[in-house]
Amino acid sequence: MFENDFMKIASSIISTCFEFTQGKADFIFVYIFMDKEQYYFNAFFRFGKETWDVEELEYQADTVEYFNQLIKQDADRLPIIFDEAKREKPVLYKMKFRCKDQKFKFDLKYDKDISNNLHSEQDFYEWKESIKKKNILFF
Repeated sequence: MFENDFMKIASSIISTCFEFTQGKADFIFVYIFMDKEQYYFNAFFRFGKETWDVEELEYQADTVEYFNQLIKQDADRLPIIFDEAKREKPVLYKMKFRCKDQKFKFDLKYDKDISNNLHSEQDFYEWKESIKKKNILFF
């Protein structure tokens, strides 16, 4: 049951991102950081060899705000399913999705895996830059 619930939420997040790119993205990368003090979300997308994050797509502010609200609604459900299943809750979710064959990859980090000085926004941009440097993406 837990696995199904997790996949439903992750699929909803990815689906929202795919719609945000008007179905044109080749890869979708989602970064969610949630702990007791902070929540940070961002995403970036590969179109061919070009990498763009949410702000770079130049949507109107109200469109981006609505997109962020949809993602937050789904993200807020993640800790609940971990609690219900009595599983340790991750604080960092990195989701990778290859659109052509709908292949997911998850990287979950827990409090014990994260240094106290992690700055989520900086960590996101470093992750984005590491992906951006890769010409070919392997899953």
